[in-house]
Amino acid sequence: MTESYKIKNTLWKGILAYLILLFGLLAIDFIIIFSYWHFAKTLSINLFFWIFAITIIGFFVIFFWSVSVIKITAEPEQKFVGKQKTVKGILSLNSAKHPFEIIEDKNYDLILQFRLADAAWKGKLFNKGIKKAYWLYLTFDENKKTSYCVEKTKTIEWDTRLGLNKITAKFKRGFFYGIILFEKKKIVGYSWITATKKMDIDYDITEIKWPIFNLLLKNGWAIKPKILPIQIRKPKE
Repeated sequence: MTESYKIKNTLWKGILAYLILLFGLLAIDFIIIFSYWHFAKTLSINLFFWIFAITIIGFFVIFFWSVSVIKITAEPEQKFVGKQKTVKGILSLNSAKHPFEIIEDKNYDLILQFRLADAAWKGKLFNKGIKKAYWLYLTFDENKKTSYCVEKTKTIEWDTRLGLNKITAKFKRGFFYGIILFEKKKIVGYSWITATKKMDIDYDITEIKWPIFNLLLKNGWAIKPKILPIQIRKPKE
């Protein structure tokens, strides 16, 4: 099916903006240090260290918590459909043929996750050798016509001590948050911190993720990725 719009992604513009911010902060550091050296005729290693430490910490605070300039939109702009109908439309994408389920949640509007509570699907996922689970968190801001999303993966440890009929899935402490790009039959995750950090999931998640994103775009919503689920968590009522 051909969509009546094109997808506009500002990912690289966003990354460039953050790099400009980082180099701008470092330039300010250089000016401060040079000015101190010029007037004091000495250079304190401790001062040098603390100035750059504060800069790096400040950068990551801005990086994690500022309003992201990275977003996905439809071009041309689509007619806006409200939150209630959009959520209902996304929930209608649920299908027993996928090992994923879309659920409503009190802390987020919607969560896409593996069907690890389903005994039949647990067995299938184990037999396919799935070693990583995937979550997509979604929260909607109707006033800004924006959907905020966070993607997460965690390593699965399968417990088969009670037999394959009673297999259980546990998660290791390690996890991954970041921008996750998708290829046929696998997920490749790219870390925000180190672009070389990757992980693969042997399942074609595009079959369920992109229908969600396309429905959002078709309904006139912009999509903005964040780093941590707490950033898009709904305020307590």
